[in-house]
Amino acid sequence: QMGCRKVPVFLGHGTEDEKVDIDVGPEAWRRLELLNADVKTVEYEGLGHWYSDAMFDDIYFLFLKKYL
Repeated sequence: QMGCRKVPVFLGHGTEDEKVDIDVGPEAWRRLELLNADVKTVEYEGLGHWYSDAMFDDIYFLFLKKYL
């Protein structure tokens, strides 16, 4: 199995997501790590099934700047 060759993946999840249970995040992270992905996960307290300015900041400052 070749895996992901350290493909960068950002997983952001709101703790109040009404569509996807918060417990899905750690399982997704675990499976991606098994495939050799470089996974960054962030939970957003009080955020539902949507994005926020804080998430965009994290995507840029914690993630994209590292790979671009």
